[in-house]
Amino acid sequence: NPKYSFKWNPIQEILFRGSYNRGFRAPSFFQLYTAQSEAIVPGNLADPVLCPQSTNNDPAVCAIRPLARQGGNPDLQPEKSKQRSLGLVFAPTDWLTANFDLWELRRKGVIQQLTPQQVVANYTTFPENLVRGTDGRLNGPGGYIRAGFVNADGDILKGYEMGLQANTKLGNGKLKGEINGTYMKSAKTRIFATQDYTEQVGKHTFPNLY
Repeated sequence: NPKYSFKWNPIQEILFRGSYNRGFRAPSFFQLYTAQSEAIVPGNLADPVLCPQSTNNDPAVCAIRPLARQGGNPDLQPEKSKQRSLGLVFAPTDWLTANFDLWELRRKGVIQQLTPQQVVANYTTFPENLVRGTDGRLNGPGGYIRAGFVNADGDILKGYEMGLQANTKLGNGKLKGEINGTYMKSAKTRIFATQDYTEQVGKHTFPNLY
């Protein structure tokens, strides 16, 4: 997507810069069209809508085993992101340059693979994933829980970029050295908008292999 950026040189030795842009990641073929399967949910579930309305925890709606459909989801939407940065470049001499930038990345609609239990526990986020049968029940004729791949919430990442470059003449040539680094200040993520963000910095996690 288009990117907007600026730079400003108030004096020759200092440059301020910044940028803002949006991005997207389309769902993969596997996430969209992998074969779907249906199976009865193991263990009893409570219908999150009808059970609270029943009296005496009616087992007909509070202890059910509906079908769950998992697999590809052709209705998946692209993940969307917003990125922004702000920094400066400092060049006190013609042989030394330093830079420091702050950056932030926010993603929404991150594609996650959910279990039927997660869908039921967070039904207000995915109400369309509770497909009711002709009698209005999840375990009725034609009813099921659509699990598998969904567009969940997202994450917020923040950090710093730092660099130092130096160069000097060496005979008839030029010698140049530089060092660059990134510091991850925060990496918060959550699957459901009703949850608090979980900080991932300092923790070992497995990437999404899909």
